[in-house]
Amino acid sequence: MNGGTRKGAGAHLRTALSVLLTLLLTTMVPAQTNIRNNGTITNNGTANVNGYFENFKNATGGTFNNTGTYTIGSYFSNNNTGGTDGTMSITAGTVTVTGNYTNDNGSTTVNGTGILILNGTTNSNATPVLFSVSSGTVRYQGAAQNVLAATYGTLRLAGSGNKTMDGSVTVNTGFDLNAGTLIVGANTLDIKAATLTSTSGTLSAASGTVSYTLAGTQQVFPATYGTLTLSGAFAKTAQGDITVNTTLNNPSGTTLAMGAHGLTAGVSADLSDGVNAGAITTSGTVTFNQASPDIGGLFNYTGTSQAVAAAQYKDLTLSGTTPSFGAASFLVSGTFTSSAVPTFNSASTFTYNGAGSQTVLALNYGNLTSASSGARVLANSGTIGIAGTFTPGTNSYTITGSTVEFNGSSSQTIPDFDFNNLTSSSTGARVLVNGGTIGIAGTFTPGTNSYTITGNTVDFNGSSSQTIPDFDFNNLTSSSSGARVLVNGGTIGIAGTFTKGTNSYTVTGSTVEYNGSTTQTIAPLTYHHLSLTSGSPVTKSLGGAVTVDGDLTVSVNNTLDDAGFQITGNGSGTFTLAAGTTLTLGTAGTATLFPTNFITANIALDATSTVVYNSDQAQTIATAPVYGNLTLTATSSVTKTIGGAVTVATDLTIGANNILNVTGAGTVQINTGDLILNGTLSNSGTIDIGL
Repeated sequence: MNGGTRKGAGAHLRTALSVLLTLLLTTMVPAQTNIRNNGTITNNGTANVNGYFENFKNATGGTFNNTGTYTIGSYFSNNNTGGTDGTMSITAGTVTVTGNYTNDNGSTTVNGTGILILNGTTNSNATPVLFSVSSGTVRYQGAAQNVLAATYGTLRLAGSGNKTMDGSVTVNTGFDLNAGTLIVGANTLDIKAATLTSTSGTLSAASGTVSYTLAGTQQVFPATYGTLTLSGAFAKTAQGDITVNTTLNNPSGTTLAMGAHGLTAGVSADLSDGVNAGAITTSGTVTFNQASPDIGGLFNYTGTSQAVAAAQYKDLTLSGTTPSFGAASFLVSGTFTSSAVPTFNSASTFTYNGAGSQTVLALNYGNLTSASSGARVLANSGTIGIAGTFTPGTNSYTITGSTVEFNGSSSQTIPDFDFNNLTSSSTGARVLVNGGTIGIAGTFTPGTNSYTITGNTVDFNGSSSQTIPDFDFNNLTSSSSGARVLVNGGTIGIAGTFTKGTNSYTVTGSTVEYNGSTTQTIAPLTYHHLSLTSGSPVTKSLGGAVTVDGDLTVSVNNTLDDAGFQITGNGSGTFTLAAGTTLTLGTAGTATLFPTNFITANIALDATSTVVYNSDQAQTIATAPVYGNLTLTATSSVTKTIGGAVTVATDLTIGANNILNVTGAGTVQINTGDLILNGTLSNSGTIDIGL
């Protein structure tokens, strides 16, 4: 040691401005010895200083270099006394400061394999802080300490008490929260280290910013963050539960892998696509506390029996097992993917609300809604189940191959929508939307539910063959070009209008029942069985010529008016007019015949039924049936002829303008009623009026 002094206990060791002190061997500086360095000290061995170490630097001196082991029993201070800063450089070995560490406008550099251990309080008055760590290690091992603003190689926090950042901190290589709590405050902590260790220490960053910016895979401390920033096209793996209070910056290509740990968003947290365009995967508990959570990027639930948090998602993936949707609202504006079979609470609402095209997955939903303007594609295999309300919106739809099933146990309304296959199951009542049209391009399976059909139209609009099932329709329409099969063995009820279209029909074994309580038009068609029913008196008129291959039945309260179109029956079916019913034949301009081809044995006309020959054109009164009441009406003079045996069970009424001509071969038998004559009776045959 040149130009300096070495004293005994309680003394000071000074180095002059130009002096170089090199310690190569183990050196024990006596107890309570203090060092004030104005020159250069280089330690390559082991040195213990039980006093303080003041590293002064003015014009030319005040440098401490360490590659060995150096222990300072009291405080260490980098001081500036003349305009040039004190300097400490640790490139290898260890420097331990047992007391306080102060950096007064000086600089401390730790790199290489160097280690700086700080056991006391720390303070830096440098502006900016001149504390530089690149690849070395700094250990804060005291009680309550300030963590100096710096770039660290490896940062290790141990000892009890809080470690409070006094500015922005960057950690490049390793980060060990061995004990205590690191308080970020309102500062920024940038972690570039790949490996993070947290033995019993914790990170408190509720009002600060913590960035994980390694260009590679990286661990993420469990903590409550103000702003959590991730970067790099790699996975960032949570080591415990994470809460974000302000912002999650998660760029596209980056994945926050939560594992089974919980993820919580605070009431003001921003996880929207503008900041969170990357991916989040989790098998743990997810809690969104925002009033209207908006979750950007891709969110992937990977757990078993995991609850999906209610939110507006951009892209949502379910890759776990049996995830569940509770009684809340869930929205997806991008892609919804599920390899799992989720369960939906019947009170849940799932909304596809993307402005771009979206595929509606084949799942069992509670309430299903579409919003926004994007096109929708219904899954072309599987079944889209709906237990609640289906609100299809105004979007355009591709429905090829799809099946929609209304499966609620409570009442459901089937809306105005073009379905491919439409199915109803379970026990709830069904309401076909009043005033709308339900299109069906494939198969309609109505189930055993009760239906309200008021004001509704069902349109079978498939371009391939369709079977019209056993069901009570209001208005029934067929369009497009596919063939139609009326269900064999069932009854197709029509309360309103049947618009048969230009399709071809197979009617074998079917019954079509016009059962409306208001006037109906019977579509011109070849029917198998044709039935007219009603709960109150009503007229049902042909819209064209009708052929009946089976039975023609006019039930109580109904009037069948052929409107000038011929009814053609068959030799094996029955023709029945029930009590109080009426059959009207012809119009003023068109004469029609009594329904043809039915054999006498198969015709049953109730004694209180009435057949009206109603044309202004000449008509021949059929002899085959036994009439209940027989009435002749016309608006101008016309002759109606009986050329064979006619039996009337009750009344024969000849209305004004009618001339009834009973020819020589003709007979009229009136069993129990009256001959009511308002027109003209011309008889050359036999008239027998019973008593």
